[in-house]
Amino acid sequence: MTFFGWPSWPKRTAGSGQVTTVHSPCEGSLDYWNSRLRKLGMSLKRTSRFGNEGIVLADPDGIELELVGDASDERWVPWKDSPVDQDHAIRGFHSVTMTVPNPRRRSISWSTTMRFTRPATRPADSV
Repeated sequence: MTFFGWPSWPKRTAGSGQVTTVHSPCEGSLDYWNSRLRKLGMSLKRTSRFGNEGIVLADPDGIELELVGDASDERWVPWKDSPVDQDHAIRGFHSVTMTVPNPRRRSISWSTTMRFTRPATRPADSV
């Protein structure tokens, strides 16, 4: 996933309208990532996403990202020149979360207009 910052846009606070991407390293790699990111000065917190352990961090613009240890090697091809050992590399996306003020109204739009399905939900206070 690639996204770009817009220097001319005002900073926003986390909350409604925010999209959080969740990336998947393999299951036993969260301690590695916790250590690596803390050494880089990142502030982290632990979380759980659909029963899987995870780490929440924010990029320099304040956009939350998560790592959830729920990846497999199925269909994954390692980047041979990565600075991260293959045993701990991110394998892909786990899920995406969008924080909205009225989930019911948004859900109708997603299902009818965009034809998305709703495989699972979690309450906002479980983060």
